[in-house]
Amino acid sequence: FEVSYIFKLTGVKREDLEYGFSSQPFSGIETLKPILGAIFQEQEFQVGDKLLIPGIGSLACTGVETLAGLEGKVFVVSLVGSNAKTEFVIKENLGLPLRLTIINVEGNRDLEIKLIEYETR
Repeated sequence: FEVSYIFKLTGVKREDLEYGFSSQPFSGIETLKPILGAIFQEQEFQVGDKLLIPGIGSLACTGVETLAGLEGKVFVVSLVGSNAKTEFVIKENLGLPLRLTIINVEGNRDLEIKLIEYETR
């Protein structure tokens, strides 16, 4: 069978996104790898659980959200010494990201990617 996904991207221009992925700002993803690894094992996380990662920050499971008819757990990644945070909504057991939101130090949304539709054939 085949599955197709349609995501909606807000808060960033295409050229900004292309620049970001081709340059240093996204090198922070290396720092997030242990956190992302924990997220993809999220069946072990219950709402309210928090994982502290020394020298990096924390990962908290803060709730449940439904997008495009799929339910996923909400994870918030906070880095040490920064008010910025990243929220992920991940579909349990599939590792499918339903939403990614990046909130900057001023509390404004820099980027949001949401699943708006999916189809299985």
